[in-house]
Amino acid sequence: MKNLEVFYNPASGRKAIYIIARAGHKVIDLEEILLCKADSNYTMMFLEEGKGMDIPKSLCNLERVLKEHNFLRCNASYLINLCKHGSFHRYLRKIYLSCHEISVPKEKCHKVFPVLTAFGFREIIRRSDN
Repeated sequence: MKNLEVFYNPASGRKAIYIIARAGHKVIDLEEILLCKADSNYTMMFLEEGKGMDIPKSLCNLERVLKEHNFLRCNASYLINLCKHGSFHRYLRKIYLSCHEISVPKEKCHKVFPVLTAFGFREIIRRSDN
C-alpha cells in the first residue's frame, strides 16, 4: 500500500487513509480526522479523540488526496473535515471546529462559507448593537 492512499478499511467498514508517520505506519479512518494543520514541510493531523500526529508530508499533499473525501482547504494552513459539524462567524471570518479557531482570508470567504453551510455548519449570527 502507498503512503497517503485512501482505501476501504474492512476492519471498520469505512474509508481510511494509510499514513507513514514518525511513529510508524498507521491506518486512520477518515471519519476520525478533525483537521490537518500545516507545519512547514510537515502536517499535524488532529483526530477526534484529541490525539494528534505529525505526518512528514506537506498540507498540499494531503489536500490532493482528501479533497475528494469532504475535506476543505479554508486557508493556507488548515484542511478541515466537513463532516465534523462546527460553526462559523461570517463577520469575524472564523471557523470553530472542536477547540480550534480557524481564520478565513477575506478573499476566500465567498467560497468557504457557502460550502460550510451546505455541510451543516452552524452560522453564528452577529448581534446588533441596540
